[in-house]
Amino acid sequence: MMARTRTPNISLQRTAPCGLAAELGSLVAPKWVRRLFTGGVVVCLLVGCSLGSLRAADDSHHDYKLSGFGGYPISDSITSMWLAEPKGKPLVMAFFSGGPPGWQNRKWQTNSNFQKDGPGWAECSCDKATQRLWLDPETGSGEVQKTKVDVHQSNVFLVLNVTGPAASQKIVPLGVFDLPKSGDHPASDQLLRDHPDLQEKILKEIANGKGN
Repeated sequence: MMARTRTPNISLQRTAPCGLAAELGSLVAPKWVRRLFTGGVVVCLLVGCSLGSLRAADDSHHDYKLSGFGGYPISDSITSMWLAEPKGKPLVMAFFSGGPPGWQNRKWQTNSNFQKDGPGWAECSCDKATQRLWLDPETGSGEVQKTKVDVHQSNVFLVLNVTGPAASQKIVPLGVFDLPKSGDHPASDQLLRDHPDLQEKILKEIANGKGN
């Protein structure tokens, strides 16, 4: 038995940047959240953001080791995405750097597939980019975009040039972290708040990527 989640197109009017670094501004919380219930999963869409956090609706889906995904715009040029277990804890997360400020302000579509005791994946796409994560929680094998990864070696990644051709994209492993659930802040934002050194590493990698 499989649970699939799909959301309608999302038209973005603005972004809500978080504290990736001082020059990127401070977090502006969305004013309200719209929830869609499909396949036993609650999809939270943050108004003014690419995607909000997503978590399992209740404990009846304990057979699923992976059952949700979420996303959040870290700044006006960096987005994030993660796959989570039923209780909302992320198991793998990626940050995406794509282009000039505002590149992500467009219509997005999402698709996902999660199986009991098996792997799952989620994808967010627009006319400029596709963001994709796949994970087998039993083995730790995963994919960021189409690149194979092992979350035991790194469970946080940076994708450079996500708006470019697949061959020009670069997947940068950022290390193994105890990934936080979404709470007062979306999971990816909270991770950066907890680890300023990770913020600096992401900005450095993006700067180096622009120089290549």
